[in-house]
Amino acid sequence: MSLNKFKKFFKKEFVDEDEEYEDDKSYKRFKKIVLGLVSFFGLVIVGAGIVLYLVLFGAGSHRVDITISTPEEITAGVPFDVVATISNRQDVAVSDAKISIDIPQDLIYLGISNGNTATDAIGDIGATSFIKHTFKVVSVGAVNSSQKIILNVSYISGGSSRFKVESSKTISTKNSPVTLETKILGNVIRGSAFELEIKYKNLTSFDFPDVALQINYPDAFSYESSSIPPEVANNYWRLGKLKGGEAGAIKIKGTYTGPGETALEIPATFYAQFSGKDYLIADSKTSATPSPSPVNLTILVNNQENYVARVGDKITITIHYENKSGIALSNVVLKANIDGSMIDVGTLDTNARVDTTNNWMTWDSSNVPQFNLLDAGAVGNMTASVRIKNLYPIRNVGDKNFAVHVSAKLESPTVPYYVSSSKTTSAISENIKIAGLTTITPQLFFRDEGIDSVNAGAFPPQVGMPTEYTVHWIIRNFSTDAKNVKISASLGSGVEFVESILSTTSESPTYDSSSGEIVWNIEKIPATRGVIGNPVEAIFRVHATPKTKNIGQFMEILGESILKATDDFTGLELDARGPGLTTALTDDRTVGADGGRVIQ
Repeated sequence: MSLNKFKKFFKKEFVDEDEEYEDDKSYKRFKKIVLGLVSFFGLVIVGAGIVLYLVLFGAGSHRVDITISTPEEITAGVPFDVVATISNRQDVAVSDAKISIDIPQDLIYLGISNGNTATDAIGDIGATSFIKHTFKVVSVGAVNSSQKIILNVSYISGGSSRFKVESSKTISTKNSPVTLETKILGNVIRGSAFELEIKYKNLTSFDFPDVALQINYPDAFSYESSSIPPEVANNYWRLGKLKGGEAGAIKIKGTYTGPGETALEIPATFYAQFSGKDYLIADSKTSATPSPSPVNLTILVNNQENYVARVGDKITITIHYENKSGIALSNVVLKANIDGSMIDVGTLDTNARVDTTNNWMTWDSSNVPQFNLLDAGAVGNMTASVRIKNLYPIRNVGDKNFAVHVSAKLESPTVPYYVSSSKTTSAISENIKIAGLTTITPQLFFRDEGIDSVNAGAFPPQVGMPTEYTVHWIIRNFSTDAKNVKISASLGSGVEFVESILSTTSESPTYDSSSGEIVWNIEKIPATRGVIGNPVEAIFRVHATPKTKNIGQFMEILGESILKATDDFTGLELDARGPGLTTALTDDRTVGADGGRVIQ
């Protein structure tokens, strides 16, 4: 049965005339809705098809490609080309094209860049054509390191719309451009001069415009000379241009006075300069175990090793020598020097000849007869004493970690068979660290100008009546950083902690009920704090209630303030103390001499 016949049959058999009329109206409305929905979705499908066509084939599509090509083998420090091929596969031209390169950390763009990006204008690219653009870069990454190059091209197509495409390539730095070899020539004898040779060679055909060499000497190494004069601090050579295939060498002469049982290590680094900045392109390291010196020298301070001096100390420096060469040494000369801004030069006392211009002391056969011929196995001591100044010469924030430098050198023209030198030499040096100083000043106020609030209560203090006071802890730290600082003080009888009002550090004083003390823990106080600039300070409030036994007396508010800390430079414990505080209020200018005595 057809739909229309079924419809007529349904209406005739089951509905009356009015109902038949209403159903026919609903059916027409339903038909209109269905036709509208079909039309809407048809338009959506057609529109999507148009958009898809434009994206895939039309003007403004992303059928612009970038292909990146680089050398297969990248050598650190040698410039290479990053070639971008930009292909326009559309049948319409694109205009105002621009290409940019994102520069990773270990690559340098040899052109004008804006931070980590360099951008060049390309212009127009014709339909179904391509152009090439080259970026010249250099890798300064370590051998076997990888860098990711990212190129972006933006262009206008199909009117005023700007589009962007991106491509990337990962490269690896495979080769080092320079060989660097460090070598110790002969044996290293503690205290005797030896030679260090550094050889370098450019393995590439590229001419490096400017190269440099740096040697990192150990602390106990003393530079004497080199075949090429250094430019900076006896360990940096600016070598200028290094042509492709060119080689060079530098010989350095010096003395090592470190422990004989500790391996001597000397690292070297080689740099190439690009855009006014040095970049590491090679490094090397040599090591040797020093042999004992023919003459053993040791330095003692106040008969101790690793002595730490304090301000005002008198230090006696003993230079102990022992001839272990196996032969007698003739015409021995021992020289020593004491240097440092904390030395009170006028107090120097010694039997040596002293050059007052530089504090060099000399012992030889004229004042030490046995130095005319120092027998094998002979031992002895030379001494000098001097005082440490009472004040640190602090003028700037950076004036910290003071020390006294002591050096000694013994020489003889007699040379044992196993020493390849024109003379026997032994040298030693020692730094005598000077401990820091931290002070604490406690103050007590009833009328306190340093706070916004007012202390409440009776004054003069009265029996049974609570009175509030504010305590100030003022800390000054001199020449070294102080860490793990702890300040503590016990409360007097009848005194209670109220609150912490101020702290110039991130920590504040608190009350420790288990010990009955006020405690202030500070992680670190920098050197010169309070000597230059404001001191470290805390203010807290207490209230005290006098008892009958306090009548006519000054009531104790706070016991002795004790500061303990660790000297970050010397490792010693710093200890400072401040006097106890009473209602005498010696720092409160509003209180007279007896104004703080307790009354009935």
